[in-house]
Amino acid sequence: FNLEVRANHMPVLTGSVDKNLSVFRNEPLTTVNVSSLAFSDFEESFTVIASTVPGLEYAFTTLNYSSGIVTFKLNETFVGTTQIYVEVIDSNFQSVKTPIQIEVKEC
Repeated sequence: FNLEVRANHMPVLTGSVDKNLSVFRNEPLTTVNVSSLAFSDFEESFTVIASTVPGLEYAFTTLNYSSGIVTFKLNETFVGTTQIYVEVIDSNFQSVKTPIQIEVKEC
């Protein structure tokens, strides 16, 4: 009886990003700079996507990532706390997510 254990080589996220944001709900566009995040143990090619919590997609009218910047626009009817994830996926489909908490306030 042999038990083989394989370690999954998980990517590691280093660096910092402002994990808590406070925004007013009528702000036209908000940007979050995530270029200070460095990803170790990744191969050369990887994909970065910005996503939100399933079920809270309606909080955003725009959410995208480009060149180290996440840009989003909130739905003007949304007030409360929501979250976005910056997710990095390498060519082996290993991924690591960084959550960013967003508190949406009345104007």
